[in-house]
Amino acid sequence: MNHIILIGLPNSGKTTLGKKVAEVMDMPFYDTDKMVVDKIGGINLIDIFRPSFLQLFYEEQQNVTMDIASLTEPAIIATGAEIPLIPKCASLLQEMGTVILIKRDMQLMLEDVSKRTNRLILKEKGGGLEIDMSAKAVEEYAKEIKTYEKVAHKIFENNGDEESAVVEFTEFLKGLN
Repeated sequence: MNHIILIGLPNSGKTTLGKKVAEVMDMPFYDTDKMVVDKIGGINLIDIFRPSFLQLFYEEQQNVTMDIASLTEPAIIATGAEIPLIPKCASLLQEMGTVILIKRDMQLMLEDVSKRTNRLILKEKGGGLEIDMSAKAVEEYAKEIKTYEKVAHKIFENNGDEESAVVEFTEFLKGLN
């Protein structure tokens, strides 16, 4: 079995499904976002507005993609939302194994984001305007859905609850063999 590479919009379930299904299938799991954050030593809220940080983050996403390409043992890999949008990385993902687009209804993703307690929120100095960066990311990446579809070999619809999604996704992967 080759690698199973999960791509999709932020909050579509790549990491949640990937971790749980990897455990069920007794496979290693890798999360490229976590790998990048570990490499750069964390992210401060203000960092996301610095062009130099964004360049570093972009470069590290490419480096991490190269790192996971060298894995010899089959694994389940959840990618950062931007990785499939980088042409060099997209091609590499397609060569590494089966790329699966995890699709989730936009409204469900936004509801999930609103329930999070650790989301990035910026408030206007007077406390009036609230900008939810997680919801904004979902909306921005959704504009790229056609690119995700072109990169993916398969699509998995993740619109149920977490428990049933894990069962369905496990069966979906077993059906690929």
